[in-house]
Order: sequence, then C-alpha cells, then structure tokens
Amino acid sequence: MEKVLTVIIPIYANEEYLSVCLPTLLHDDIMPMIEIMIVDAGADDDTLSTAYDYVQKYPETIRVLKYADENHGAALNDAVKKAQGKYLKVVEGHDWVNTMGLVTLINYLGMHDVDMVINPYIQFNGDNMKQDVIVEHTFAQYSSQYVYQFDELNITKPIPFCEITYRTKLFIDNDIQFDDNLFYVDAAYVLYPIRAVRTITFLRNPVYVYHVNFDPQNLTMNVKETQDHLAQHYQIAKACIAYYDLHKRSLSAAKLAYVQQCLRQVINIQYYIWLSFPPSTLRKQQLMGWDAEVHEVVPEIYQMTSGPIITMLKKSHGHLYKLAALLLQHKLEYIEQRNRP
Repeated sequence: MEKVLTVIIPIYANEEYLSVCLPTLLHDDIMPMIEIMIVDAGADDDTLSTAYDYVQKYPETIRVLKYADENHGAALNDAVKKAQGKYLKVVEGHDWVNTMGLVTLINYLGMHDVDMVINPYIQFNGDNMKQDVIVEHTFAQYSSQYVYQFDELNITKPIPFCEITYRTKLFIDNDIQFDDNLFYVDAAYVLYPIRAVRTITFLRNPVYVYHVNFDPQNLTMNVKETQDHLAQHYQIAKACIAYYDLHKRSLSAAKLAYVQQCLRQVINIQYYIWLSFPPSTLRKQQLMGWDAEVHEVVPEIYQMTSGPIITMLKKSHGHLYKLAALLLQHKLEYIEQRNRP
C-alpha cells in the first residue's frame, strides 16, 4: 500500500520523550499508510538506542536517517527527498500526537489532494502538568468540508508549524529546501513553502501535542533555552529575511501579506531574545546592529515590527535600551511565576 503520510522526527538528546512520541504514531488502522523517519542530527547514544529499538519492532514503518553533525536543515532536506508519503509532517522528538486525531487526518489525506492541511493542536505544559488544552487555530470560519485557494483567503496571522501538513510534491516540484546550516527550522517550515501553495483546507480534529516547555522560539516559556541558542535563531532570522527578499516580487498579494506577518514574528522574537539578557554594552550593540540591519534590508517589515517594548526601543533610537530590557525581563518573570504549579 502507498504511504499516505511521512512523519519526520528530528531527534537530539530527548530519549525520554521519544519513548512517549513514537507509540502515539503507531495504530493498527494506519500502520500500512504511515512512514516514520527519525532524523538524527546530533542525538546522544540513548536516544538513538531507543530509535533503533523501534525500528526493529516496526521495520516496515520506521527508519532512522543518521547524519554526522548537528545540521538540522540539511538532514531535513534529505529526509524530504527520501519521503515515501504523499504528505509530510514534522513532529519534534519532545512532542507527540493525538493518535485518533492522526488516524482521522491520514484517512482524510488518503482521499484528498491539497497542498496544505491545517489542524488545531493540543498544548501540554510540563511545568504545571496541564494538558489537553486544545488551542484552536484562528480559522474556525472556514468550512472543513471545502478546499480553498490560498489566494482567496486573507490569512494574516502566522500558522504555527505544528498545525501544518504539506503535500510532499510541493517541496520536490518547487525545489523548496531548508538552509543547510540551520539548527531550528520551524520558521522556515512555516514560511518557505508558501510561495508554492495553491490549495489549503482547515480540519477540526487536533493532531499535534505541543510540549510548550521545549519551544526554542517561545520566549516567555523558556528564556534560558532561547538565550542558549541566540546565534542559531539569529541565523534563522537572517535566512528568512534573505528568502523573503528573494521571492517577494513573485508572490501574490495574499501570500505577500501572509509571509510578511510570518517574517515580522521572527524578527520580533530576535529583538526579544537580546532584550531578555541582563543589560550590557555588548548586548545593546548587537541589538541596535540588528535594528539597523532590519531597517536597511526590509524597511517594509521594519515598519511592521510592533509591541510597546520594541516600539519604545526604536523610537528612542536605543537610548531607552536598558529600560526596555528591564521591562521585558519583568514581564517574563511575571509569566514564569503565573505558570508555576
């Protein structure tokens, strides 16, 4: 039987959660239709051992692609080329899925041809152990019985990567590739394929279970993790800007508006990362260098960056940097306290 869905799972040092993730993808009703590709781009031995244990149990369904270095982008590019599924979805190794939602999704995918499929997701907070909080996507006004043309919609809010399933041929036919040197590619996964998307549909069943504590771009939930990967996120932001600058003239009005909002979000996060550090001369220089770079390269996006803290920083030309940093850190401390069990 033809594989309907390829699930790509990048793994690192997350052996504990991989043991949670994989069983949720395995259900008798979909075993012939699902392919699970575990992508090792720097995993430790215990995580790999867990992965190979599952390969031995399910050799027709699961395989491991191993790479020599922590090159997430290149590893995902290779996984996409080798994917046998008609559709593909990325599930981080520290997250998992709602099994019955996955079954419903695969049954739908097997009977329909659409470039981009959107599902709501479930949020899990490991700090206070709250789970099964269904985060509805913002497209409830659209019928789940209809396939839309992307260009006929007015989508201005970035769709979270965990909601998205793509048709695999979209990547192959349009030579859509992630940047080789990127570690986190969530933003690129949301942004890069849009130029080729023609059709989109919005389903109602939640599929992805999103472990918020492990999101490197969720500044309020994991500041230390984000700070540790400052350089990686900076490279992501620069790559997304370059991609936008390359393709913006060929985008339809609807796609341009959507991509601009996606890029605005990525740029805002980079501002917040630098502001989350204790104020220093070095951090201020880095931050204002970033501000100047965005203003020069994508002035239209620069005008869209928003939020009272960023606005205050820009209007003061950096003179209120220390106050902006302290305000953000106060906000983050408040959110952290609120989320404690």
